[in-house]
This record gives sequence, C-alpha cells and structure tokens, in this order.
Amino acid sequence: MSFEDEAKKLVVQQKKKCNYKRNSKALSYCWDMKDIQGFEDYIKEKGLEDCVSLYGIPFTQEEYDHNGQYVIYANRKLNLSITVEHYNRYKDMKDIKGIYMDIPSCWREDISYLE
Repeated sequence: MSFEDEAKKLVVQQKKKCNYKRNSKALSYCWDMKDIQGFEDYIKEKGLEDCVSLYGIPFTQEEYDHNGQYVIYANRKLNLSITVEHYNRYKDMKDIKGIYMDIPSCWREDISYLE
C-alpha cells in the first residue's frame, strides 16, 4: 500500500470517528492540495503556507523548527497532522526528505486551528 493510500485511509477513518462535516468557510482560507504529491510539488515551487487543504480538509501550520528540518500542519477536530521534513529548507525548499500523516500525541493551546 502506497503512502498516498495509507494517508487517504487514515483520513477516512478519522472522518468517520469524529463525524466530520466539511467546513467551506475554513477551506476558503486554505491553499488547496489535491494529494500528497500535489502538496510536495506546491512546496517545491512556491514554499510553505500557513493553511493548506489536503483531501478537502483544512490543516493549520502548527509548528516548525529553527534548523529548517520540519514543519507540522494539523487539524485538531480530526486529530490529524502532516509533517513535512526537509534536509534544510533554508538552503533549498525543494530538498524535501518526506511528507508524513499521523495522529499527534498533543496539541498547542496558543494557536487557532482552522477546522
């Protein structure tokens, strides 16, 4: 099973678990990415955004490190996060190590999530 298939399966599972309903207003603030490959291509071409939509779900940029190694996007309502790992995004935004979707262990209370 490809990573794309695993990510879609996780999204469907979390949507059912959380009885998720699409939020068109939140999505209107996001850059729309159709799939993981489209997300990666967008980052390589234009860089990182504060909010993105993947599979029709809004994700808010939650955290990044100052060494240029990773950026985390999250949707609190669905309990999902996307981690974008770079070798060093300050040297080359196109040098992406990987993009992963996961269920996070904790949430930040100091930011507002688009959900």
